[in-house]
Amino acid sequence: MDVYNAIDFLKLYYQIQMADVLQNAPNMIMAYQPDLLLIVGASVNEPTTLFFRSLRMNYSNLPFMTIGTMDEKRNVESCLYNGIDNIAIPFDGNRAVQQVAAKLGIASPLNGQGTSPTGAAGRKKVLIVDDNAPTLRTIKGLLEDSYQVLVAPNGPKGLEIMERSMPALVLLDYEMPGMNGKEVFLTMKKDELLSLIPVVFLTAVNDKEQIVEVLSLQPQGYLLKPTTREKLFSTIQKLIGS
Repeated sequence: MDVYNAIDFLKLYYQIQMADVLQNAPNMIMAYQPDLLLIVGASVNEPTTLFFRSLRMNYSNLPFMTIGTMDEKRNVESCLYNGIDNIAIPFDGNRAVQQVAAKLGIASPLNGQGTSPTGAAGRKKVLIVDDNAPTLRTIKGLLEDSYQVLVAPNGPKGLEIMERSMPALVLLDYEMPGMNGKEVFLTMKKDELLSLIPVVFLTAVNDKEQIVEVLSLQPQGYLLKPTTREKLFSTIQKLIGS
């Protein structure tokens, strides 16, 4: 729990997406295109060793950091390379924020009092749930200057992010394998808190019957893919503002 409490603290200053090593980490890395990969040291074990060894080959230009004990850091280094920067547990919040900023080569987001300035952390959160990685990247790119953008490559991951981060709005792909948009929407409606989040469906099918089906669920809106920047912003701003 110490590690996840530390990650929750870092979310005050940086946009962070969580990924499960054995389930969706490769898809999340592809979709989100992170500037830094923060590896939970305790996640390195026999079933995940192959994935971590593949990181060095497939993402040689992506900077890595670990978070955990020194023994856990060494386990990660055995799969990647020696000398990876580590956020130590027990956790020092301000030091960790400075470490991440240094690794990214940016100015520290801490002000003189060690608090968060106005920035991404103060923006309204918009979650995009879509199994199509190019769609995630495109919409994220359009929105990230105005909103704190979260992404999920499938329905279950989307629900997990909603429960943890409570976005102001969800852009939800209607047609996804496994758990589709309708099922995600109905699951949200059964939850007291998630049911309060406005939902805008995304659909690539300009089909009258499907539009009627989407509207029968009474979402706050729907957009046909590919959508324009103007329609996207107009729809979002009507629901949650800028």
